Amino acid sequence: MAIHQKFTSATAGDQIEKLNKFAVSVTLGASDVVELQKQMPSGTWHTVKEYTASEYDDYAVLGAVLPVRFECTTFTNGPIVCETATSIPE
Repeated sequence: MAIHQKFTSATAGDQIEKLNKFAVSVTLGASDVVELQKQMPSGTWHTVKEYTASEYDDYAVLGAVLPVRFECTTFTNGPIVCETATSIPE
């Protein structure tokens, strides 16, 4: 499973997937900000990384298989596109 989230305003993403080993691709404008978040067992969301520029990252382990989502905290240009892939390229 994967997330393909497109933002047109500052809001929490509505796509949530349980992931542990995955890749992230974020495409955003010059002043936009997006957070990759994981949900803790308590139900609260914890920021794993804040993205302020377009970027690609690999996440091998987040400690456990936990729900993951993106949240757009600052939207100025857009659209913002955030994706995950569960197969990390070698």
